[in-house]
Amino acid sequence: MTITDGRKELIEIAEQMYKDSVNLESIKKIDLENLFEIRHELNGTQYDVIFAFGILYHLSNPREVIGELANYCKNIFLMEAIVGSFAGVGQIVSERQDYNQALKLGSRISVMEMVSTMKMYFEYVYFPIQPVHSDFSNLLEGTFPARIFLRSE
Repeated sequence: MTITDGRKELIEIAEQMYKDSVNLESIKKIDLENLFEIRHELNGTQYDVIFAFGILYHLSNPREVIGELANYCKNIFLMEAIVGSFAGVGQIVSERQDYNQALKLGSRISVMEMVSTMKMYFEYVYFPIQPVHSDFSNLLEGTFPARIFLRSE
């Protein structure tokens, strides 16, 4: 298992939280905006499951990051992201500089763009029914932001 984050302060929190249960060398600071850094830090490691929860909308290059992470995925890629109701990747937003926001610029990717990007790397892409919960907007109404989960094998 490898735990990643782009911020040093969040890596330190993870190290404190998991110091008794996880090999601390498996916690890595990786700037996902930097594809070279991903390649260097992961160094060809293959993972049974990649779980990308809430990261893509903090990136200016979500399609490239999906493609890069796909190189390290043996079986299942689980992803949650805020998406837009428009075509392509858009609405690059400057996020506040809190510890839990983008390192640079964030973006929003459309559902169709995310599915087509995932299909470039995985044979099966699933777009499940969204949970009935106030945190999840109705995608059919085109509300923004909406959240989705995708599973690929």
